[in-house]
Amino acid sequence: MFDFGSSFEDLVRKVWETQGVRFDKQILDLTLDAITKAFDNGFGQPSFDLNSPDYLRLSLNESNIARFAAAKTVSQVLELNRLKNKFEKFPDFQKAVQQTNITYNKTWLKAEYDTAYTTGQTSADYWRQIESKELFPYVMFDTMGDGRVRDSHAALDGKVARVGSTLHDFFNPPLGYNCRCRLKRLSDDEATKVSTVTEVKSILRNSKVGNAKDNALDIVDKYGFGINRAKTNEVFTDSQFFVKNFKESGLRPKDYGLKSYDQLKQHLPSYHDSHVDKEQFFKQHFGSNNLSSPDAVRLKDYRNRPIIFPKGLDFKDPFELQNALSHPSEVWLVRDGETYRRQYLKFYKNKAVRVEVNLNNGLDETIVKAKFENAIDGYRKGVKIE
Repeated sequence: MFDFGSSFEDLVRKVWETQGVRFDKQILDLTLDAITKAFDNGFGQPSFDLNSPDYLRLSLNESNIARFAAAKTVSQVLELNRLKNKFEKFPDFQKAVQQTNITYNKTWLKAEYDTAYTTGQTSADYWRQIESKELFPYVMFDTMGDGRVRDSHAALDGKVARVGSTLHDFFNPPLGYNCRCRLKRLSDDEATKVSTVTEVKSILRNSKVGNAKDNALDIVDKYGFGINRAKTNEVFTDSQFFVKNFKESGLRPKDYGLKSYDQLKQHLPSYHDSHVDKEQFFKQHFGSNNLSSPDAVRLKDYRNRPIIFPKGLDFKDPFELQNALSHPSEVWLVRDGETYRRQYLKFYKNKAVRVEVNLNNGLDETIVKAKFENAIDGYRKGVKIE
């Protein structure tokens, strides 16, 4: 299902031959692509209406996945560096690290893929449940009913919660890695006894997990489940990251094998002012992309994400701002507290354009800064997503 073969072998040789390797772009891209596709496939296509909150939900989850994939890549490279110190000959090292490839890029990635897919499904389910709660005010925990269902989840099969309740949040799947359970909507007539969080936690507490010392509730808490990922808009909690207290801002162009801006710009065309008047630009775009506001217009970026361009933003060339969103040279992502920041960078010989877009659970994707920069490398940090 996942083939990291040549990319992993390239990384192995790079770690062996080079001191101080701490990251790998190929491994990041493969990991990020697999998990993002899983979530997007589970979540489904967003509404045609660009005012739909689905677009923000998708972006927040994809941003979470990007940080997770970067932390996992850092962890994998650290593991290879650790193993490197045990061997004197490359063939011995090369043979020894094959298990690392299997563990990180097959076994664990399969669990992450399945978790992302289920989270996408159940996140979309949750918002449909909220929207239809007048007709279907209850949900029922529903397993796949086959031999793969773990005992603790089988014990929850048929348990009922009121839509929007604390229990609804707690047992909204996934309730563990590789969980395939869903919540089924019920009408008033279909709902039987309504369960409580205390009852459900007691069932999990009394359920053993294989030969593990922990009970099922301990496992749920330990691995960061038992939360409503539809509301937090994250596939992986911080406790599930491979690197604790991960700071992606420490990743710089050299970690991706990229040249400095001074090196890149020698071969680029120069920037020329488009002479597009800002007032005229806003008049032309008024009402476009389902936004009719005197204070902002809605643009789209290279992935067709809707981006709010406030009229009060001070930037003299709105055409070039739009160009930086739709045809960026690079895009970098970092998280600052609860807010994600994307830097859209457009490189020219004589200057660079930087457009900063912020998003969080309470803020649609909005441009907060747009500037021309002569020195841009300080903004090239984090997870490079384009």
